[in-house]
Order: sequence, then structure tokens, then C-alpha cells
Amino acid sequence: MEQGLFKGIVKASILLAAFLVITACSPKLNWRIVQSPEQRYVAQFPGKPNEMVRLIPYQDQDVKQALEAVKIDDDIYSISSIRVEANQGV
Repeated sequence: MEQGLFKGIVKASILLAAFLVITACSPKLNWRIVQSPEQRYVAQFPGKPNEMVRLIPYQDQDVKQALEAVKIDDDIYSISSIRVEANQGV
């Protein structure tokens, strides 16, 4: 009886290890640290994000907006930031 129980535990452990190895290779779980020194943040994304930059007119000035985003299936992970310089009046 003890040998049968041991075999069951070994089989369950092997199946669990195989499941973890397979899911760890999934692009959905490929978390990476993304640094944006210009925007002064560090974040984790589940994939390599795309970056977009645009200028937004505000009170006769142009304010720079940066967006980093990645889409995994139906989910979108993003960070949008606007950096206001000290000489810009808001």
C-alpha cells in the first residue's frame, strides 16, 4: 500500500512539474522589467511593449505624452505618462 501511495505522489509531482514548465514558456507569462529613464519609471509588462510618443497642445505649449502598451489576447497593459518641465506653466 505504501508503495502505491508513493507512486501516486511521484506521478502527481511529475505532472505538476510538467505543467509548470509548459506554462512558464507561455508568452502570456513572459513578464519583463521595462525601464523608461526619460519618463522616470520602471514597470513590469507581460511582453515587449510598443512605445508611442505624441505632442499635445496645451495653453500655447506642446506637452509630450508617452504611451507604452502590450496586448495579450483581449487584455491591454499600458502606462501613459506626461512629463511637465519646470519652465512650463500649468
